[in-house]
Amino acid sequence: MKNKKATIASYVFASILLSTFYSVQDANLLFRPSTASAFESSSATFELHAGDVESAVASSTSATFKLHDAGGQNATASSSATTKFVSSGILYWLYGFFTNNYDQIHYRWRADDGSESAATFPVNLDTQYASFPKNTVKRLRFEVSNEGWTRTGTTAFRLEVAQTATCSSGTYAAVPTDYSGHWHLATTTNPTYFTDGDATTNVAGGLTDENITFVPGQIKDIGNTTAAVTLASSDFTEVEFGVMALTAATNANPYCFRLTNSGATSGTGYVFSYTQYAVASVTSGLPATGSLDSAVFDTFNGGGVGQGPAYNSIMWNGNQNGSSGKVQFQFATSDCANGKTNPPTCNAGAWSFYGSQSGTCNTTNYYDTTGLDAPVELSCSPAYHNNQRYFKYRVRICTSADCATGGTASPIVSGIVVNWAP
Repeated sequence: MKNKKATIASYVFASILLSTFYSVQDANLLFRPSTASAFESSSATFELHAGDVESAVASSTSATFKLHDAGGQNATASSSATTKFVSSGILYWLYGFFTNNYDQIHYRWRADDGSESAATFPVNLDTQYASFPKNTVKRLRFEVSNEGWTRTGTTAFRLEVAQTATCSSGTYAAVPTDYSGHWHLATTTNPTYFTDGDATTNVAGGLTDENITFVPGQIKDIGNTTAAVTLASSDFTEVEFGVMALTAATNANPYCFRLTNSGATSGTGYVFSYTQYAVASVTSGLPATGSLDSAVFDTFNGGGVGQGPAYNSIMWNGNQNGSSGKVQFQFATSDCANGKTNPPTCNAGAWSFYGSQSGTCNTTNYYDTTGLDAPVELSCSPAYHNNQRYFKYRVRICTSADCATGGTASPIVSGIVVNWAP
């Protein structure tokens, strides 16, 4: 996260190291100016007498080293395993100045229940999906910020997954586009929601902005790699993928997700970092939702176009089956038997299914029912349905109360009743 950019004065460039060969002064220290790497086995400190701006040091025990051609300034190295990274000093600043740092800085799981801008977020920001249902389409959204200092870079983001409890050290592979693995890229359940490759927007209430300027990314449900996205050092983007856990996925075992540049985490002029890895743990329960569209019903009463009935309510009967889930509806009407919207020609348009939540009617919301044999008012009828001859309904069965988490039992629907008045 950056609130302001560092300014590096011109004197820094004078300290770029020359690739002049120096003689070996210590049997444990090897100088290679072309790559500027130094290796040793046990000393607490050592000196790097030649190098370039991409100098690095590998060691088992050393804690610091000295950069003589960078003004003799000490630079502290990391202490993890056998790899040492420069974390202070002129070399560190020069490296940051010239390197794009694509930081996977936030993620958030989404339901596949709306468009790129309207789909809901059933899980909080940067929070594991703890009971991911198998064979159910969900969407995973990432924010990537260029945390480098001055450069602009272009990368194509590939989605990868590893079965591991330690995301930083997992063995990652591209999420398959077929059914050969534990996960695969999943096509949205409703093609009206988005088209593969559509641009992302900065969705309000979604992921926290961690840089200055939003750059559109892509939403993908076919390929596992986006088109190239160009990010300046003041830019961030969001990319989203449709995913599904298959039957072969291991229950109660965490899976980690990350983005790479078409499979690479570093290269000339860039590096990937991971403030947040996306995590999901698969459950053996049922899918979160299942839906069905009815046949077309004709309410003909002898009238013409615009003389159909008033639609009042809809309800279901059957069995709750010990489930905490619920049944929801959407409703669609037309004066054309094929759902077109220009009677009597009936050659343009399509069925539009409406539902209502908190008094808001749109094609994303559903009517909630309070249980079996309990009619729910079709409150969108005055604006969208009344006086039209033909109707269809869409029934959605949720296996849990939030319609986002897979449950262990499902309500059983044996009949649906629509009430209308001629």
